Amino acid sequence: MDSENENFLQRVNLSNRQKEINRMFEEEGLTDEILKKQIELNKERNRLDINDSSETLYVDEDGKVFVQ
Repeated sequence: MDSENENFLQRVNLSNRQKEINRMFEEEGLTDEILKKQIELNKERNRLDINDSSETLYVDEDGKVFVQ
Protein backbone atom coordinates (compact mmCIF):
# COMPACT_ATOMS: atom_id res chain seq x y z
CA MET A 1 0.00 0.00 0.00
CA ASP A 2 1.40 3.39 -0.90
CA SER A 3 1.97 6.15 1.63
CA GLU A 4 -0.96 8.31 0.46
CA ASN A 5 -3.48 5.48 0.84
CA GLU A 6 -2.06 4.49 4.21
CA ASN A 7 -2.34 8.08 5.45
CA PHE A 8 -5.93 8.27 4.22
CA LEU A 9 -6.86 5.04 6.01
CA GLN A 10 -5.22 6.28 9.22
CA ARG A 11 -7.25 9.50 9.02
CA VAL A 12 -10.47 7.55 8.46
CA ASN A 13 -9.66 5.25 11.39
CA LEU A 14 -8.95 8.22 13.69
CA SER A 15 -12.11 9.98 12.54
CA ASN A 16 -14.24 6.89 13.18
CA ARG A 17 -12.73 6.42 16.63
CA GLN A 18 -13.36 10.11 17.45
CA LYS A 19 -17.00 9.79 16.36
CA GLU A 20 -17.42 6.79 18.65
CA ILE A 21 -15.84 8.65 21.59
CA ASN A 22 -18.08 11.65 20.90
CA ARG A 23 -21.16 9.39 20.83
CA MET A 24 -20.16 7.81 24.13
CA PHE A 25 -19.60 11.26 25.66
CA GLU A 26 -23.04 12.44 24.50
CA GLU A 27 -24.69 9.39 26.08
CA GLU A 28 -22.66 8.99 29.28
CA GLY A 29 -20.90 12.28 29.95
CA LEU A 30 -17.24 12.23 30.84
CA THR A 31 -16.13 8.94 32.37
CA ASP A 32 -12.67 7.57 33.14
CA GLU A 33 -13.02 5.18 30.18
CA ILE A 34 -13.92 7.97 27.75
CA LEU A 35 -11.10 10.17 28.99
CA LYS A 36 -8.64 7.29 28.60
CA LYS A 37 -9.84 6.61 25.04
CA GLN A 38 -9.56 10.31 24.13
CA ILE A 39 -6.02 10.52 25.51
CA GLU A 40 -5.01 7.39 23.57
CA LEU A 41 -6.52 8.83 20.39
CA ASN A 42 -4.73 12.16 20.89
CA LYS A 43 -1.42 10.33 21.41
CA GLU A 44 -2.00 8.39 18.19
CA ARG A 45 -2.79 11.63 16.29
CA ASN A 46 0.38 13.18 17.68
CA ARG A 47 2.49 10.14 16.77
CA LEU A 48 1.13 10.15 13.21
CA ASP A 49 1.23 13.97 13.01
CA ILE A 50 -2.45 14.10 12.00
CA ASN A 51 -4.59 17.01 13.18
CA ASP A 52 -8.13 16.59 14.45
CA SER A 53 -10.22 18.10 11.66
CA SER A 54 -12.71 19.47 14.21
CA GLU A 55 -10.02 21.63 15.81
CA THR A 56 -9.14 25.04 14.42
CA LEU A 57 -5.60 26.37 14.37
CA TYR A 58 -5.15 30.06 15.11
CA VAL A 59 -2.12 32.31 14.91
CA ASP A 60 -1.96 35.17 17.39
CA GLU A 61 -0.38 38.58 16.74
CA ASP A 62 3.01 37.30 17.90
CA GLY A 63 2.90 34.44 15.40
CA LYS A 64 2.25 31.76 18.00
CA VAL A 65 -0.02 28.93 16.86
CA PHE A 66 -2.71 27.53 19.16
CA VAL A 67 -5.64 25.13 18.82
CA GLN A 68 -9.24 25.74 19.75
